[in-house]
Amino acid sequence: MDNDAKIDELLTLTKENNKMLSRMRATQVRHHTFQMIYWLIVIGIAVGAFYFLQPYFDDAKKLLSDGLTTFQSFTQMTSIPHK
Repeated sequence: MDNDAKIDELLTLTKENNKMLSRMRATQVRHHTFQMIYWLIVIGIAVGAFYFLQPYFDDAKKLLSDGLTTFQSFTQMTSIPHK
């Protein structure tokens, strides 16, 4: 092969390589974009669920607090000092 044929082959291979690398980069950008959208949806669902369930959490916390107060008052009433 002479130098012109080698240069043409090298040019062809370089163009093919550039196409492949461009496609790979586009795929990588698309993947990162969809991954970010995925995590935004997951975090949004978690925050929405917490916002939706917060009144129930508050009720449960109040119920536990009232139960603990009742238990403490009950133990105070039953703990009579022994003489």
